[in-house]
Amino acid sequence: MHISRNLLLALTCLLGSAMALAIPLEDPIPETIEAGDIEITLVEVASELISPLHGAAAPGDTTRLFIADQTGLLQALDLATGAISTFLDVTDRVVYIPGAYDERGFLGVVFDPDYAANGYLYTYTSEAIDGVGDFPLESFADHQSVVSRWEVPTPSDPTSLVDVSTRKEILRLDQPTRFHNGGGLAFDNDGMLLIALGNGGPIDTGQDNSNPLGSILRIDLMGSNSANGAYGIPSDNPFVGVEGVVEEIFATGFRNAFRISVDKVTGDIWGSDVGNDDIEEVNLVQSGLNYGFNRMEGSFCFVGTSGQPTGNPGVSDPSECDTTGLETPFAEYDHDEGTAVIGGYVYRGTDVADMTGRYVFGDYSRFFSQPSGRLFYLDDTTIREMKLAGADALDMQLLGMGEDANGEIYVLGNATGRTTGITGTVFRIDSGPGRTSFLDDQFSIEEDVGSIQLIVNRSGGNKGQATVNYTVAAGTASAGDDFTATSGELVWMDREDGNKEIEVAINDDGQEEESETIVVTLTDASGAPLGEFAEIIITLLDTGIADNDDGGNSDNIFGCTLGSNGRPDPTFPALVLIALAYQIRRKWLRVH
Repeated sequence: MHISRNLLLALTCLLGSAMALAIPLEDPIPETIEAGDIEITLVEVASELISPLHGAAAPGDTTRLFIADQTGLLQALDLATGAISTFLDVTDRVVYIPGAYDERGFLGVVFDPDYAANGYLYTYTSEAIDGVGDFPLESFADHQSVVSRWEVPTPSDPTSLVDVSTRKEILRLDQPTRFHNGGGLAFDNDGMLLIALGNGGPIDTGQDNSNPLGSILRIDLMGSNSANGAYGIPSDNPFVGVEGVVEEIFATGFRNAFRISVDKVTGDIWGSDVGNDDIEEVNLVQSGLNYGFNRMEGSFCFVGTSGQPTGNPGVSDPSECDTTGLETPFAEYDHDEGTAVIGGYVYRGTDVADMTGRYVFGDYSRFFSQPSGRLFYLDDTTIREMKLAGADALDMQLLGMGEDANGEIYVLGNATGRTTGITGTVFRIDSGPGRTSFLDDQFSIEEDVGSIQLIVNRSGGNKGQATVNYTVAAGTASAGDDFTATSGELVWMDREDGNKEIEVAINDDGQEEESETIVVTLTDASGAPLGEFAEIIITLLDTGIADNDDGGNSDNIFGCTLGSNGRPDPTFPALVLIALAYQIRRKWLRVH
């Protein structure tokens, strides 16, 4: 059979294009995550745990944080004393492989918004198969994910524990593998329970709304119109009445939405979705949206479908696949930066003022087999890494986060990433000491201003008292004739940040001379180290005797009023600008 040269070229091009589509990007996101301006201190509040995954608050209880350990213990942590006591023990119910890396176990807990009155709390556990699940798999199930309700008899009494006889099963779901099991629980601002489910391992479940896996569910615990009668399906859920779709689904297209949280102020729902081989996602979760997996991973095309990828696992350019109807992440990063996103909370506490309103989260470990977790926050849609006061890195695997009733955030992890040992630790995020610094390193001023105020700023943290010494000394200017030499100390109290001022007296010597300089230096900082600008050079611009028509007290340069920091406000009067433009035009006409 004869094949023409043109046909061979066409086939070659076609095959080349197909092969190109199957080749994943080597570095999907070349930009690195930079350190932000926020510095924090990690205050240890609990230790010698095994595998702490989540910290929850009981509404109305500001004294305790409840820690869900993967091994099956819910422990009450006294925030004042650090004492830990068992609040609920479900170790006989949960399944996991002790000592191994396993994504099953006691995965989530949330307290009812009306807990102070009804004593209800809800758990998400991995349990052995016990009968037919609410949404049974056609194939073999490894275990079942179970949401249960429990009751505390006297919630106002700190000695009152969970009554295990009150357990009520809300939902039981078949899970195909021990991976991607989700586990996040949260109440939205309408009092509906949100349940974050992973895809269970099979990659395509997030795009199949006939089963709940790979989705976030939303249910009404006061209702009973579900198939099992244990809960209700809210009438405003996005797929109510849609044939063949699980009506409990609120949002879909997730690989492993391990954690979700609700902003206390705005009601926004934040979810983190652990990626496959390349992209970790932070999503602003909204009703009815499809977040893309397995058609996309992050904002990229996912390479490979149907279970294990049929091509090279990875991602390709978004132009190479159909993204119609898919929602891209609010923020994302690739595996140059970490291995698995750990969702957190929008900060609404008071200890770290600079963090207010920012979503705080992290990554399990920069290197999977080494304890190298990371802490991040969002600066709009940009991910920034938190600075750790007194430490270069978070020397543990980050397993989860928690939020107390006051809105303070906690960091949970261990040294192994496994359900073994007693290296599990809980830290509270507190403010760092911050930095003390001038706002700039130089500026110019006319010598007849009389005096100027230099601003020294403490920012990035306010934990502990901070002091810094300053000296006003000569550069090329003469002390006495041109300025008054002085020195002193600035003090910020614990939890105080913001600006302090140094007043520098400027003397007009009445001489026509070259510009001269003054040097102001910050030294001997304690409590908070010096920041970027520890020295500032002030250049004195000579006004000249003939030009000094106001007794040497002018604070105006060509009509530019000086600000409180001695800098000219660059607002020139219109007449000056017009005059300058006229002169320039005349010179241009002469030349041309």
